[in-house]
Amino acid sequence: MRDIDKTKEELIDEIGLLRKKVSELEQVAWESKKIEKELLETKKSTEATLKELKDTNLQLEQAIEKANQMAVIAETGNITKSQFLSNMNHEFRTPMNAILGMSNLLLDTGLTAEQREWVEVIISAGNSLFSLLSEILTLTEIQDGQFELDEITFKVRTLIEDIIKNFRTDAEKKRLGLFHYVREDIPVTLQGDSRLLKTILIRILENAIKFTDRGEIILRVEPQNSEKGDTVMLHFSVSDTGIGIAEDKLDVIFDSFTQIDSSLSRKYEGIGIGLSIAQKLVTILGGKIWVESKLNQGSTFHFTVKLNPVN
Repeated sequence: MRDIDKTKEELIDEIGLLRKKVSELEQVAWESKKIEKELLETKKSTEATLKELKDTNLQLEQAIEKANQMAVIAETGNITKSQFLSNMNHEFRTPMNAILGMSNLLLDTGLTAEQREWVEVIISAGNSLFSLLSEILTLTEIQDGQFELDEITFKVRTLIEDIIKNFRTDAEKKRLGLFHYVREDIPVTLQGDSRLLKTILIRILENAIKFTDRGEIILRVEPQNSEKGDTVMLHFSVSDTGIGIAEDKLDVIFDSFTQIDSSLSRKYEGIGIGLSIAQKLVTILGGKIWVESKLNQGSTFHFTVKLNPVN
């Protein structure tokens, strides 16, 4: 009798364990279904985003086709060069902004490592193309005389600090030191085209970071005596510890589409118009630009601009 009672107790215990295991399996099954549902939703979201990217890419292709058509029309003189540039600026930037924006949103979805790598390639290539288009359009606008000075009151130190802040991440990725120094005797507030000044500094700093793999980059701003008492001449310099420039290339470094070495274009990318844009904008601002450099020892790009004091 005792043996029977013992057997019953063991059976009850085993049944309890089985029920517990069944409950655990049901929980696992429920969680599995939940994960499967989330994966399905992520897949649908990813597919929808990819479809939007394909649609945007189609818009870009259509924009390129339209650009070719407008180029033909422009050559026949039916539209002006300025109209052509204005339309191209819009036709290219709109789909490019959409591609980059949607790609960045896609990164926030549940992508696999391989899918994430593909999207990062899209973003990198898109940024490069966007930068290239911007440079070409900017250079063409300058050559067409479309740049008009927009003189506003601004603070030099604030402008410099904002630019340095924007380049901080790029410098940190390459483990470069990035420093700036603004002389104390420079007026706090000046008047001039801060937009063009910012563009010049961005082009030169981009160049410095691109061609510097170790060391540091220093941006300095100092006053320089001007011939006229009603203007303030500022001297900007950007020094780097990069690859430097050969002496026989110093005279052509500011020419459009110039690379100091054709092999470097494959390593560092770009088509060599950033410094040409900077030179032309410096001229517009009443200054001059020059470079001091030694091969494998670094470079220092100098430029001056005329600004007006604020009374």
